This record gives sequence, C-alpha cells and structure tokens, in this order.
Amino acid sequence: MLALVAQAKAAPIQRTPSEVLLVYNSASATSTAIGMYYAAQRGVTNVLAVSCQDSALNSINETISLSNYKSQIQNPISTYLSAHPGINFIVLTKGIPIRIDNAPTGSEPAGQTPQDFQPSLDSYLAALGYSTANGNVQASITGSGAQGVAWINKYYNSTVPFTHEAFGGYLVTRLDGYIQSDAMALVDRSIAAMQTPLTGSILIDADAGDGIADKTQFPPATPSTDVLMEESFDHGNADLMHAAGDLQASGLTTNATVTSTFVGNQSNLLGYYSWGSNDGNYNSEAYESLSFAPGAISNTYVSTSMVSFIGQYVGFNSINLTGMTSLKARVANANTDDKLHVFQIRIDNPSGQIIGSCNVPQTGGWQTWKTMTCALSASVSGVHNVYLTFIPNGFGGNLYNIEWIQFQGAASVIEAASYNGLSGGEQLEVSSEGPQDLGFITNGANAVYNSINLNGMTSFTARVASAGAGGSLQIHVDSPTGTLIGTCTVPSTGGWQTWTTQTCKLKGASGIHNVYLVFTGGGGDLYNLEWFNFVGGTNLIEVASYNVLSGDASLETSSDGGQDLGNIFDGQSHMPDLIANGLTGAEGYTNEPCLDGIEGITFQIDHYQSGYTLAESFYAGTPYLGWEGIVVGDPLTAPYLGVTPTVTPTQASSFTGSAGGVSTESSSEGNLDVGNILNGSYTFYSNVNLSNLTTFRARVASAGLGGNIQVRLDNPTGTLAGTCTVPVTGDWQSWTTVSCPISNTTGTHTVYLVYTGGDGALFNVEWFAFTPTIQASSYSKISGGEQLESSSEGGEDMGFILAGSYAAYNNVTLTGATHFTARVASAGSGGNIEVHLDSPSGTLAATCAVPVNGDWQTWSPVTCNLTPTSGTHTLYLVFTGDGGNYLFNLESFGVN
Repeated sequence: MLALVAQAKAAPIQRTPSEVLLVYNSASATSTAIGMYYAAQRGVTNVLAVSCQDSALNSINETISLSNYKSQIQNPISTYLSAHPGINFIVLTKGIPIRIDNAPTGSEPAGQTPQDFQPSLDSYLAALGYSTANGNVQASITGSGAQGVAWINKYYNSTVPFTHEAFGGYLVTRLDGYIQSDAMALVDRSIAAMQTPLTGSILIDADAGDGIADKTQFPPATPSTDVLMEESFDHGNADLMHAAGDLQASGLTTNATVTSTFVGNQSNLLGYYSWGSNDGNYNSEAYESLSFAPGAISNTYVSTSMVSFIGQYVGFNSINLTGMTSLKARVANANTDDKLHVFQIRIDNPSGQIIGSCNVPQTGGWQTWKTMTCALSASVSGVHNVYLTFIPNGFGGNLYNIEWIQFQGAASVIEAASYNGLSGGEQLEVSSEGPQDLGFITNGANAVYNSINLNGMTSFTARVASAGAGGSLQIHVDSPTGTLIGTCTVPSTGGWQTWTTQTCKLKGASGIHNVYLVFTGGGGDLYNLEWFNFVGGTNLIEVASYNVLSGDASLETSSDGGQDLGNIFDGQSHMPDLIANGLTGAEGYTNEPCLDGIEGITFQIDHYQSGYTLAESFYAGTPYLGWEGIVVGDPLTAPYLGVTPTVTPTQASSFTGSAGGVSTESSSEGNLDVGNILNGSYTFYSNVNLSNLTTFRARVASAGLGGNIQVRLDNPTGTLAGTCTVPVTGDWQSWTTVSCPISNTTGTHTVYLVYTGGDGALFNVEWFAFTPTIQASSYSKISGGEQLESSSEGGEDMGFILAGSYAAYNNVTLTGATHFTARVASAGSGGNIEVHLDSPSGTLAATCAVPVNGDWQTWSPVTCNLTPTSGTHTLYLVFTGDGGNYLFNLESFGVN
C-alpha cells in the first residue's frame, strides 16, 4: 500500500486583481459604497454596475424574480465577461439579492406544485455557462422536507488552481453582512491576514450525540447525482474529524471536541466548524461569544445559516448610558422548550460593541408579562444609539415579546454607620448581616451623609428592620428641612434584625448634595437602618417608540396597555452573526437540505491551509452549483500561501503487516485505531517516500503505561529514524498528538513503527504522518544561552532566546524554496528570526517577524518570503529584538 504523506495537490498560485470582476448595485447606496471601497483597497479595475432592487433595505428585496435576475444581473455580467477574458472570480456586494425565485435549479418544499425552485443567486451565477450540451451533469436532491435540482460542481475536490477555462463557471463570492461596515471589514481583515503573522487556533466542534462514521470515507470524493435522503449526521461528524486529523498532522493548533457541550467563549480563532443550531446541545450565547482573528473562515452544518443578511433588531437613538449598570425589561415568553431566549444589547450600530446579554424567562403566555433585569457586562459612558439584537436559538417559532426597557445605574452602597453627623439618640450596633446598623431611631431624628452625587438618580433603596411599628424615611437635601426628594415607607418586619429592602422613587434629584435622612413615625424606637443607596436610570423607554426596526418583528396591542414588539422570529444560527464577530470568510446556505449538496469541510480546510484562496477553498468543498450556497469574503484571501501544504495522515490501521498481537478497534474519532500494543510489537507500511521529511507525528491514547514509538526503516531492527514518547492520557480513547524529529530519511522505504515500553498494554495509535519541518531542537550549533525545554505539543522547543543569539542547522536544501515558516510562541517581547546562509553574518535570505501571543506555549505559525536560493546550505537562524528580554520560543521551522 502507499502511505499518504501529503495531499496530491498542485501548488497554489498567487491570484491577482485582474482575475476579479466586481459587481455592485447602482440603485443601492450601500452596495455602491462597498464596491468602491473594495475596488480601491484591492486595485480591482474590472468593475460593473448593475441596477436592481436593493436587498440591503429589507428581507423581501433579498429575493429577485428569474426574469429580473436575467435582465438586470446575468445579462450585463455575461456581456462584460465576453469582452474581458481571463476573469475567474466574481465579487458581489451587499444590496444585490441573494435568492432567485422560480429558477430551473435550486430547492423547494417536497411535493410542491407547480415547481418553484429558489437557488441562491450566487450559486446560480457560479454555474454560468453550465449546460448538458457542455458536458455538465445535473443531480436530483431530496432531504429535510425539500427537493430540487443542481449542477455537479466540476471544481469539487479539485487538486489544481481554478480557472474558468479549465472548469467552466466562475467562483462567486460576496461582501455582505448585517450592515455596511460588516461587509467592508471583510476586506480589511483579508488584507491584514495576508500582511501579518497568523496567530490563533481552529475550533472543530462535533456533536457527540450523533456518533462518528468512518472518517476516511467522508466527505465523498465524488458528488452523487441522485440524492434520495439527507445524509445521517454521523457522516457530518466524520467529515469534521477527518479535517481535524489533517490539521493536527500538519501541526496547526486545533481544538477538536466531541462532547455533549456546545463550545463557546473562544477568541482569536482562525477557523470554526460545527453543527451550529443543529447541535443537540446548541447554546446561542456560546455561539455568539465566539470571536475571530484576521484570516479566519467558517462553515456549519446549518441549511439556513445565510437565509438573510437583514438582522433582527430594534434601535433607540441618543440614550445616555453614563453610570448605567443594568437593563430592566418588560417581557413575555410563551415558549416551553429548554432553549435560551436571548437578546443582546449593542451600542452605536447593530454589530457594535456588546454591553449586555439578556436571557428572557418563560412567562407562560405571549401576553403574560414579567419584569426582568440583566446586568450590563461592560461599563459605558456617554450618549449612544442602543440596539437590541434578537438571537435565534434554532427551535423555530417566535422568541419573545418586549413591551418596554429601562437602563438603571446605582451609586455604591452607603453603610448607615458611615454618617457624617447624627441629630442625637441614634446608636450603632452589631448587625446580623454585618458589620453594623444604625439603631435606636426615634421620631424626628436624622443622619447626614456628605457630598452625595444625585445626578441621574431616580430611586432610593434602603435595608431596614423593625420590631416596632415602623415608620417613614424622608430624604432631604442640604438640611433636615431642605428639599424633600423622596419618602420610603418602612414596615414592621417582626424583628430588629429581620431585614428587608425597601425602594421608593426620587423626584428632583440632581447635583452633589449633603443628604439628610429624616426618620418619622410614632412613639418609641421606629426601625433600624443597615445601608442605603441611590439608583439611577433612563426614563422608561416604550419599545413602540423605536427609531429603527429590522427583520420580521412588528408592533401589536399589549394586554398591559399600549403596544409591544412581537413576532420576533426564531430561526437557525446565522453566519452573519459570526461575520460581525470578526470572520474573514464563510460559507452558508439559503435553504434546505443540509449535508447533501452543501458540505465538504475537509476539502475546504485542506485547500485553505495549503495556500489556496478563500474562493477556491470553499468551492473545492461545495459539491453542487445552482443550489443554495453563498460564499462570503474577498476571493483573493490566501493567508497560508507559501506555508507547507496540509498533510493527510496515514491511518495506523491500514498497515501492510504487523507482529506482536496488535489488533484494530473502533476509534472515538472515526474509523479504526491500532490497539492491544505490547512491548516489542510493531506495524509496518510499504512504499513510504520520506524525501525531505523531517518530523514524525502520531495520534495516540493511553490508559496503560505509555511508552515509545520507534520509527525504523525497512525492517523491525533497521535504521532508527526517530523515537517519539507516548504519554499516559488517562483513557484508551483520550487522544493527543505527539511529534519528534526524524533523520536518515531519504527515498522510499517500508516504515516500521516499533512499539516499546513496560509490561502490559502500552497505548493505542490512530494515525501518523511525516511532515517537512525541522525541529528547533535538532540544531548543529547554538551561540549559547538558548535552552531546550518540553513543548506543550510534544518533543522539545528552544527557549530562553535573547537578541543576538543564533542556532545553526546543517544540510538544508533550498532549491525551489520561496518561503520560510516557523512555529513560535512568545509571552516576552517578540522579535525577528533572520535566516542567514552558512554563517551568522552570511547572506540574509529571509526575515520573519514573531508577534507576542501572551504565552510561552501557545504556538502559531509565522511565514515570510525567502530569497530564491539553490543548493544545500547550513541555515543560521539569528534572533533579534529587545536586547534586555527573552524574545520568543521556537518549536520548528521549514522551507517550502
């Protein structure tokens, strides 16, 4: 058998703006602004204005009739393309509709008559020129209560760069999001990703409840022409875990989870792939919490993740948020499911800073009202436009109704014991709630508290107790007989240490004053006072008084009087939410069905990480055109261009032969692993080409003793190429990736993995891979001071690197190499790696900037151009930066 060490994929090429046709809608100010911005930033000169309905205005305009599409969009584009050969990519901008009504291909509800297919406009345009006369093949697709017809995408699972001439059609992307600035940010992030080192991790979140099929079989290499039902979800999990294995084998920081928890609260992500709201444990707050680094792309198994780019929100202008700490809202929620029903509070625009997230409780009816309060998560001051954005949870139906909102703030709690003066008679005593309260309060007594800021304060709250008759607490300013701004009733609580909290409204409170609390009531002791505070807030804001409303929500008569905002629709998780959170590119879908006809995540990831463009990568994993897919982002985005191609690992279970009683078993990550490994047992693999490969990686698990994997050539006692230590992971299916350097590896060999350790079962092996990287620990010479240490990714890294130090590596072949890549981490000052030939002051071939990423063991790749050089050289890596601090750690590097 032939063990795969890298995808059989042609090298990607640098794509240019001359290959791009930019199309914008001249009838849309939003579309025009985005188009002009992209053309200027990217230097695109092929620019075409069309005129059609403005989809940036409302969701109705997002669907265009077939006749209008042809006359207003397709025909002008076809005419331009005929006169301008060499175009491979088409970029649309927000304001151009996303869906075509009554087209020849696309999806519709199952059993519908007459036919009314509705493909995404982008996917339909991507198949421009497809026909059976040109040899293109159509497919029939059924699933998720939908049926339809699509074209087989000729570029699916391709291994070469895309051209219209070779494959037909075009790679169509769009610059879109909820608002204009979201779309423009896609351009900025694309440029940033290609100019600065990539740092971050890739999150792959599989659904543990659906099982994992044989990951070596998914995604399918060839699309089906007759899909009769939706794929089972374990096939989707297999695709996810296949992709995870490729990333791990390539040394890219990857968090692949198969748990019953929907993963959230992850930042600086470089990629995100999951089931979204189709995950049985979906959590909308976790989904919304994800944020991304420049260059990040995403796809989810959600068939309506781009059903609309019109966000659901309501906005209120000019709200003073100074001092506000919470939001009070009057809500109703008749849902009975176990999902969260959330709205976010954003400022300045619908995709602006999130200052709070409110989970609306179930109230038992759409007109059964409850007042809820949620804390603001960020401190904000000044006057802002405020937006409540409605977050779908995937359950369907409506989310909740909202009648009014009110922002609230509070001064710090003032202990009654902190008075500046007493009228006489009152005394401090130990409080049961600690530390002291003010007691022995009688009618007419008072206490003064100096310099209290009453600006914006609307109510007064006090902690009181009474075993007497209670009384009243009057709030005066500047003197005991000064302006009365509020009066609180104090009830009898049944005990002098039985505490309750009382609140009363304030009137006319503003400015900084000495505040006098005047105590009134009958004879004897009235009550005790432990603490008090002043509470501020905005005036109550009726939701019906909104300044902007987007989405399907509408006003209706409220049982409380006036109007409330209802019909707030709940749908599946939306990819535009993640675009607002920092994605650079994404694929999503306008309609059912899921899986069939939309997914090939492994192919998408492998292409992108190998240096192909965003457009090529998404379309390489898209089986069908004229269907429901939309690709968002700058098609030229290619931040991994020049980085070592993604490696496809070899399944350990695919051995040519074995000895020592090993066996295969089902792996929790899909397919099979090799288990029952004892000391001295081995597996071997024929026809492995090891030329220019310097690192061995393996996916291992151990609830036994752990041990070692020896990599030997041609027989079980042959040349030892390398040894990897396998740790105990705590379970036979708790997987981790280990790596180690290999040497003496040229040409094609039979590779023997010889397993060593103590008595008893040692570990399991799921896959292994050889990669063309050089371990920093394999130096031939160092200048001094640098030290080797254990790496969090296995093996050793080089640490304690100071400015001016260097490390040398012998016999590195540079013929044909154009890029230098290193795997680095820094909680220090960062710096640079200078690549010199044959001496520390020899020819400078490359300089790579190393960023600070906050941790000495948080690894990320950096890449820089390498001056073309031929032959074999000793590479001197010279480290430069701040002379007084440790700079960074180096785990491995490579040239390609």
